[in-house]
Amino acid sequence: MFLFQFHMIGRVDDSANFKSVDITPSFEYDYILRGKMSWSKNVREERDAPAQIIFAANDPAFCAHLALAIFLEHSIMDGSLAEEMSDMDLLFGISKGAASNNFRNIVTAPDFPLANNDPIGTHSIRKFAASYAINNGCNRDEVDNRGRWKRQRRTVDTYIDVYLPFPDAKVRYTFSFLL
Repeated sequence: MFLFQFHMIGRVDDSANFKSVDITPSFEYDYILRGKMSWSKNVREERDAPAQIIFAANDPAFCAHLALAIFLEHSIMDGSLAEEMSDMDLLFGISKGAASNNFRNIVTAPDFPLANNDPIGTHSIRKFAASYAINNGCNRDEVDNRGRWKRQRRTVDTYIDVYLPFPDAKVRYTFSFLL
């Protein structure tokens, strides 16, 4: 669920409330899935939450297709998916509170590697995803769109890390021609 949250630049609520009917194959390309977040505090009308593309990734640690496949296979094999689906019809079958507790247990485990001593919460996934996109050449409007943020406010600016080496290097490279 947290990998899916990263991929969609979503909130833990968005991922926890993702319904099984909201993931569909792409009509245009057979190697793409589409996901439609069904709920978010930022979504006020249907146009604010269109279906989004879910690509596979070369890196298995970041591949949303692989993670969904493993999750579904495991959940179907152990029978938990059928129980969860009948109760809530949610893809991951877990509440926001349970997801937050699971995440807290992971990041507070003694063997969890911390890069620094900054606190980590479920919004850290969204912050990492937004910063990752910006550092890999996406602009703020593109990240706003993927994160389903309103453009009147620059919500993305509260999520992206202040240390942005890619944009900094890109601008610095541009200035090098003036020297």
